[in-house]
Amino acid sequence: MFTNSFTRFFFTIIVLSAVCVPCRSDAITLDQFQHQSWRAREGAPAEITALAQTKDGYLWLGTSSGLHRFDGVRFESLEQAMNISLLSDDVCALLASSDGGLWVGYRFGGVSYIRAGKITHYQRNRKDGNLFPGNGSTRAIVEDRDGVIWATASMLSVFRNGKWEAADKTLPRSNTSGLLVDRDGGIWAGLGDGVYWKKRGAPAFQKVSDRAALTFFAQAPDGMVWALTYKAGFARFDPVSGKQLNPPRGVENLLTGGKIIFDQEGNLWSASLEAAVYRLSHNAVVGGIAHTAADSGLESMTQPDGLSGGVAGAVLQDREGTIWVGTSGGLDQFRVGRVKRLQLPDGKRAVSLALAPDANGRIWLADSATGLYSADESIQSVDRTLTTVTMAYRAPSGRLWLGNEKALWVREQGKLNRISWPIQSPRITPQAAVEDGDGGLWISFAFDGVYRLYKGVWEEKTSIFDGGNTTAFTLARDLAGAVWIGYGNDTVYRIQNGKREKFDAASLELGKVLTLLPSQNELWLGGSNAVMHYDGKMFRRMYGRGGHAFKGVSGIIVTASGDLWLNADEGIVHVTAAALSSWRSDPGAAVSYEVLDALDGVVGKPAHARPLPTAVEADDGRLWFTTGEHVMVVDPAEKLSNLLPPPVSITHVAIDGVITRSEKPIEMPSQAQRIDISFAGLSLAIPERNRYRYRLSAGIDKNWTTIVSRQSISYTNLPPGDYLFEVMASNNDGMWSDSPAQLRFTVRPAYYQTWWFRGTLLLLLCLGLWLAHHIRMQALTRRISARLQSQQMERVRIARELHDTLLQGVGSLSLMVHTAINKVDREHPVVPYLANGLKQAETVIAEGRERVARLRVNVEAGEALIDELGILGLELTDGSQTRFALMVPGKARSVETQVAEECRGIAREAIWNAVQHAHASTITLIVDFGRRNLAVHVRDDGRGISPEVLAAGGCEGHWGLPGMRERAERIGGRLEVQVQNGTGVSLRVPARLAYKRS
Repeated sequence: MFTNSFTRFFFTIIVLSAVCVPCRSDAITLDQFQHQSWRAREGAPAEITALAQTKDGYLWLGTSSGLHRFDGVRFESLEQAMNISLLSDDVCALLASSDGGLWVGYRFGGVSYIRAGKITHYQRNRKDGNLFPGNGSTRAIVEDRDGVIWATASMLSVFRNGKWEAADKTLPRSNTSGLLVDRDGGIWAGLGDGVYWKKRGAPAFQKVSDRAALTFFAQAPDGMVWALTYKAGFARFDPVSGKQLNPPRGVENLLTGGKIIFDQEGNLWSASLEAAVYRLSHNAVVGGIAHTAADSGLESMTQPDGLSGGVAGAVLQDREGTIWVGTSGGLDQFRVGRVKRLQLPDGKRAVSLALAPDANGRIWLADSATGLYSADESIQSVDRTLTTVTMAYRAPSGRLWLGNEKALWVREQGKLNRISWPIQSPRITPQAAVEDGDGGLWISFAFDGVYRLYKGVWEEKTSIFDGGNTTAFTLARDLAGAVWIGYGNDTVYRIQNGKREKFDAASLELGKVLTLLPSQNELWLGGSNAVMHYDGKMFRRMYGRGGHAFKGVSGIIVTASGDLWLNADEGIVHVTAAALSSWRSDPGAAVSYEVLDALDGVVGKPAHARPLPTAVEADDGRLWFTTGEHVMVVDPAEKLSNLLPPPVSITHVAIDGVITRSEKPIEMPSQAQRIDISFAGLSLAIPERNRYRYRLSAGIDKNWTTIVSRQSISYTNLPPGDYLFEVMASNNDGMWSDSPAQLRFTVRPAYYQTWWFRGTLLLLLCLGLWLAHHIRMQALTRRISARLQSQQMERVRIARELHDTLLQGVGSLSLMVHTAINKVDREHPVVPYLANGLKQAETVIAEGRERVARLRVNVEAGEALIDELGILGLELTDGSQTRFALMVPGKARSVETQVAEECRGIAREAIWNAVQHAHASTITLIVDFGRRNLAVHVRDDGRGISPEVLAAGGCEGHWGLPGMRERAERIGGRLEVQVQNGTGVSLRVPARLAYKRS
């Protein structure tokens, strides 16, 4: 099972790596690799002697000062990364095993195994059972196809079934140096007396060479096992038979020692013990050296050349195809970039280069200082005498035109012919050239105007342009044969059939016009401020994402596939045909683009004056660009896409600035205010172009948020709860990781954020509201009681006044009338009248005394209220067709006098309205002495009250409904009027106000 898994993993890496780097890297030289160094100022450790890349994508560096981890941006010691410690700081061997762990070998003996943040130590004389049989330096650790770990020290040891033991007791006990597991599963070991080999399945090792001393192994793509032995050079072995073979011709003694690897393209790399990193080309590995070592294909880089240190101690190719070299001073990276730089031969340094395509995919290069060159995969000198060239142009006829301060030169049939200039000047500076449809050659000169050469005769053309003697920076001819000329003042002319058309700042935004490129039925224009497109009708400026303006564009190429390439200040800009088509169809759209810059191999900025243009396409489709003294090549056919999804890792978590471990779910204290989460996308090719997207659950981040370059995020004042943080990464070519890295953490609530605290607050709030309501009701009760008492006192006063005045007066009058009757003859006619008046006075006195009694005595009983309401109903319905009924559902209780009075008044009004206005046939009066309320309901089956009257609160000029509501309000009651199958008037008075206290 393990064998199959390991095999699948191995071949998967090979296939993916092949996808990442499809071009042959032996086609470029070592100085054309993208090289970057990290030294102490970038945080890199020194004295790197071992390198390994674990399955999670981290690059591990073994040094004399400990073990360090690198994510492409940051270096961390093992203690910083995982908070664990090694047996020793002097690390000299590393192995990234197939189970995701890391084996560490020490210079002074022993090994350690690290996985999932835990470390296990194995060394000699341990009492816990973790013994390591060898002593001395553990120089190499490998894993075979069965998952067995092998290590070299004073003896060859093997790790099986959780423990170390001697690998083969028949081997001599001597320091071993190199180890290799070949693709067939064979084990190769370099011992003090020679090279030993154990075929897979064989019971023991056999000696296959007497080459002794420090030996390093690597297996070439053709399967041959190479050994580099210190001071003895190279040897090769057959992995099937173990037989020693001679190395390719001339290769044996090229190097004299150092760790070696073969890259995915078959080139051999060596971290030499002789203070350099070496690279032997695939051709030399396969075919040997044809001539001398100088022509062998062996290249080197030393510290003076830019290597980070004076001694190279380790070399590794990672899963993306990048070569890493550890040195005494730091770490170096070598990778194949999309842009290939070429150097002038013999170490010449260019000053400024003019470009023109040649036939068969070659390019003409004219350097103003060193002469004329021809270039394809490299640059060859053609004529070193042709200097000060500032203009190069290849005409459709195939002629190459060159201009320098001395003359105009034309190259035809391998010869250069000289043509004199039409002007005399202390320094003639040709700027640009173009052939028109008639075969005439237009030339512009810096500050000396424009001329046309036709059939050997020069003709001055400056006068047809408004610019006078100002410089025409660029010339071009479109497919219709028209000549276009661009000036430095945002002006372009079109000349055809003797007619001139001018375009200026009213339609252009170019600034200085640096390049013109007719393509199909359109024209592209590049300038110091912008790039514009002309479709034959109008000019349109191109913007990138976010309103990005492409500035300093002095070279434009449109390929056969429709892609657009610009040589701009920011680098080489590439717009795909699909993106260009979308931009053409939407005038307001921003175009999608990519930029090749210094990370891809671009050096410097393109010229803004001369030589122009700074970009041309060769016949073979390759694109050539210049930036002053540098010439670069891009092959659009080489799709250097990194299709390997990058692993992503959460590196650190800090709570209020204190780093905590992220291997387990994290709990934030209730008083914590901030959590910082650091992460890394482990694509090491161009980590500066890695991008990230993240989100936090629990409603904090509803969608993924994308960020560029930044490798951390902070959250502050998170509410209590459980959270899941997720982050994904993409590599330099936009390939996103397969799955996100996750971090779970919990924010503990403060006491005031707990449910019981909030529940207590809610309970207290409810209690407070109840108390407030209770106090309010008591206040209202006291106020209404006081009002009722005041009213009662007023009633007593009125009763007293009635008794002391009216009743006494009527009584006196009655006595006077009675006396008068006694003194008058009984037969007198006035006596009956006086007797009748006396009788009425007595009736008034009796009724007055009853009224006074009611006013003075606050002892109204419920039964009396019921009786009075019953009598009231009968009186009001007397003489009508309305039937009256009184209902008392419960037991009567004593009622406050004022309440009883208002109840009678409301009942009287309701019954009267039902009889007089509603013409009810039945009226029911219900008196309910309830526990909470005294309720008086008057219901009838009459016509009811119209909704308009009910909504208005009564009819204009009638005060029945307003009066009833006022009576109800005076005693603290609530009046409701309902209209449904008649009318219902209900009065409810709270018990505390209605009933007398006992």
